[in-house]
Amino acid sequence: MTRPLTADEIVAAMKAWGIPYVEEPGWRSRSNGTTWSDPFGFLWHHTGDDAPDTADLRVVTQGHAGLSGPLCNFGLADDGTVHLVSVGPANHAGGSDPRVIAAVENQSYDQAPPAPRYIHGEPGSVVINRRVYGVESFYYAENNPAQFAMMPKLAAAIIWAMNKANGTKWNAKHAFGHKESQRGKIDPRTFAGNTMATLRAKTQQYLDAGPGVSAQAKDWFDMATKDDLKAVVREVLKEDGLVDSRAIFGDKNPAVAPVSALAFVMQWALQARDRIAPVVAKQAALEAKVDGVLAAVAKQGGVSDADLAKITAAAQSGAESGVQAVLDGDVKVDVSLTGKATQ
Repeated sequence: MTRPLTADEIVAAMKAWGIPYVEEPGWRSRSNGTTWSDPFGFLWHHTGDDAPDTADLRVVTQGHAGLSGPLCNFGLADDGTVHLVSVGPANHAGGSDPRVIAAVENQSYDQAPPAPRYIHGEPGSVVINRRVYGVESFYYAENNPAQFAMMPKLAAAIIWAMNKANGTKWNAKHAFGHKESQRGKIDPRTFAGNTMATLRAKTQQYLDAGPGVSAQAKDWFDMATKDDLKAVVREVLKEDGLVDSRAIFGDKNPAVAPVSALAFVMQWALQARDRIAPVVAKQAALEAKVDGVLAAVAKQGGVSDADLAKITAAAQSGAESGVQAVLDGDVKVDVSLTGKATQ
């Protein structure tokens, strides 16, 4: 039997993992009127509306006409802040398929648990509100980069805390989506082709790295300061490149959070890298052709071994300098439209 986390243990997990959080009034004693019963996992949701964060927070805390609150343990705001809503069970999971419960509890599935067969209330479904922690992300269609970065990190923090409290060895398979537990549910939606398997993979990366901002070397969202971001912008966008960097950092749009700015910059950086890759490949192919020609000439006795070595070295140096020119910016890489490299 696993025991639930205390309020202090949850706060300690937020601090250990560098998660920005707000303790909502009453959360330390709030529940749906029941007590925990052998919790086994962490469930991802989204609210499914475009209401302001303040309105969503009020609903998940107090409930609505059809369902009393709290409706989650954690509320995830647009800027990636985690609101601590309830230390006790919340009315968020509803009926689940026993096959899904078993697969999650036993970590006995590959990319996804078995497809759920039941909707809430159908014979055969099992209500798991008392057995899983839940987060409601405040969005309608797609989560933004700040939320998407926090969803697996929060799951990892709770799984880590549960392992620490119970001596268990849960991995990322103890985190799953509402749509994976109950037939007919669509939450949480994710963006850019990401799936529940993607979220679990990122959750496992966090668990493998362990808590602490400095330990998250795989996640730039947690590492970079505002000055670091500006340096990345200058390097990637070359100051006068694709966008006006001032708009990112608040001079023109103070609503944009640094984490969103970093996500934007990394998107362009990855695209730029992809544009550079063909240049590197062409240089390598050219070098291979030169090597082949020189080898053929040498075989015919037309050039000495010493001269062949000099020519080969010159060809290699030329290829390397060409690639370096791309990296240094001497060769402009257009990542917006044409994808052509120009001198």
